[in-house]
Amino acid sequence: MHKFEDLIRSFQGNQSVSEKASIIVTLEDLDDSRVLPFFLQTLRDKSEYDVVRIEILKILRLRIFSDHQQQNTAAEVITDILSADSDNLVRQFAAIATSNFMDVSGVESLVETIVTNSSEERDVRWNLFGALERAGPDGRRSSIVERLCEDLQFRQAAQRVLRKWSGKGHH
Repeated sequence: MHKFEDLIRSFQGNQSVSEKASIIVTLEDLDDSRVLPFFLQTLRDKSEYDVVRIEILKILRLRIFSDHQQQNTAAEVITDILSADSDNLVRQFAAIATSNFMDVSGVESLVETIVTNSSEERDVRWNLFGALERAGPDGRRSSIVERLCEDLQFRQAAQRVLRKWSGKGHH
């Protein structure tokens, strides 16, 4: 197994995008407390390859956080990307990742602001809608989806999700 320091040294070297993405995947498997801070630092770096940043977002979407502070910090980085990043492809993957962070303070509010804004980038909005659906009807997610029933772009999908959620009941 590669040591964290060796992988970071290799990552920081003059690597191709595919080599860097491969290192990210290898780092994910390490049981080392420095991995998440490195991932978040890399995510914040707007000059990093978008493929590398997206690989980290895919990991964070599925990551199980045992430490709430780590989850909050990761959510903060993801919401910063959603709010202010100029790379719409990275924003689309950040939107997908929000499903793992809906219960973190401030995430639902930002999701609502972006998903209900018809002038926002279409794929970011749809990915946020998908994240809302995956996260389920807890919190204020039902009311966000109800608002989307008034949006021509989301009307049918929002009605379908509300029907699905009402069949399951609320948690």
